[in-house]
Amino acid sequence: ASCYADEHYLPTFVSAKFWKRNSNRSLTWVDWSKGGPHPAKFQRRDVTIEFLKRLRSGSHCEYNGKRTNICFLFARKFLPNALDRLLRFAPKVMGFN
Repeated sequence: ASCYADEHYLPTFVSAKFWKRNSNRSLTWVDWSKGGPHPAKFQRRDVTIEFLKRLRSGSHCEYNGKRTNICFLFARKFLPNALDRLLRFAPKVMGFN
């Protein structure tokens, strides 16, 4: 198995060194369903209003072991060609102008 600093070392270091100040949750939605050492990448065609709503609503969100309706603040990995759609759909999905 491979180890990648951005995927493994930093989260492990923070958990080991600062565990008392760790919120014990992820703020970032990541799709590991395709397997391998890196999360799935999303292109322009993947970014739809429905997709973004699904990311925001989540199905089972926890904070320190308790259910919450606040899921993720961030998502990754979006390719550069997805930026225009992310910027266009964000106001509709997040409810701001």
